[in-house]
Parts: sequence; C-alpha cells; structure tokens
Amino acid sequence: MQPHSTPSHTDVLLAQSQKQTVTEEVRPEETLGTTNVGNRLLQKLGWKCGESLGTNKGGGDGANNLKSDWEKIEALAQAGGRSR
Repeated sequence: MQPHSTPSHTDVLLAQSQKQTVTEEVRPEETLGTTNVGNRLLQKLGWKCGESLGTNKGGGDGANNLKSDWEKIEALAQAGGRSR
C-alpha cells in the first residue's frame, strides 16, 4: 500500500484553474436601457446599439493603430521623452 501524499501547492492551483464556472449570459440589449447613464451618454454622442466604438466604426485596423502608437511611445522613450 502506498503512503497517502498531500497534493502540492502547484497541484492545488492547477486543479482550481481547471474548474469551470457557469455564468449567466448578459446581452447588451437587455441591460442597456434608458436608465443606464453610460448608454444614454453614448447615444447623445451618436452611438447606436450594435455599432462599434471609436473612429473606425467598422473595426478593422485597430491592431495597426495600436502598433503604430506603441512605436511612437517607444521612440519617445528612447529620446528621453522629447519628440523628434
């Protein structure tokens, strides 16, 4: 008979991370009513339910904008915070 061993801390964390939690699905059209302040503000700014947010309403090249913004940040950091 093998001696009983206690699970390691890693084993416990791994077991906890593998647990699935069932959550309720929340749909924006059900929760963003006229009493939601954020929804009202966005609609005053012209947003309509189902649209994307931002200047590029179709989505699309957001990753490219993020990359170019990050490159600008890196260039500024290398220049000591002064723009070239």
